[in-house]
Amino acid sequence: MDMGYYFEKLHDGTNKTSAQRDKAEYAKVLVPLIREQLQEYQSDLTTRGVNLKSHESAIAQAEQHLNDLERYFDSIISGKKKTLKVDTAREYINFIRDEMAALEKMI
Repeated sequence: MDMGYYFEKLHDGTNKTSAQRDKAEYAKVLVPLIREQLQEYQSDLTTRGVNLKSHESAIAQAEQHLNDLERYFDSIISGKKKTLKVDTAREYINFIRDEMAALEKMI
């Protein structure tokens, strides 16, 4: 599955624009879909007998980053103090994208 669109929209949710709240709302909707796809990749690879030991810590970190991004988008939507700096949120998005691309290549 090409996840590029999802990650582009996550990045859009971090942009400081007049429509940031709307974009953050949409980005927040995508986080569970990305989490689900990450879990599906794991399941598919495990079913095929692929040893994911070398990816375990990165997968756990990606899952934690997804949780952090969900809280970050919530903070934008609610107008409360942001839980992450914009640069950190973007780093998390890129990390998740790269890890999922690595897993996808293994499928």
